Amino acid sequence: MTHANNQNMIWALVFSVLIFYGILILVNIPAPFIGLNFDNDETPKLWYAPPGFVIPVIWFVLFTLLGIG
Repeated sequence: MTHANNQNMIWALVFSVLIFYGILILVNIPAPFIGLNFDNDETPKLWYAPPGFVIPVIWFVLFTLLGIG
């Protein structure tokens, strides 16, 4: 492969990941405005459950690695 092809593949990967994140953000931002409530404290929590902010970070990293793979 030439250097130009490698550069094109890298930019295509970066563009694909950014498009994915853009769609993910555009779909999830309006969720509270249409009545979806994710802060339901009535259910019991498991002692080994991670904090709520950890899950989206793990998904972002996972999907990025899957895209690279």
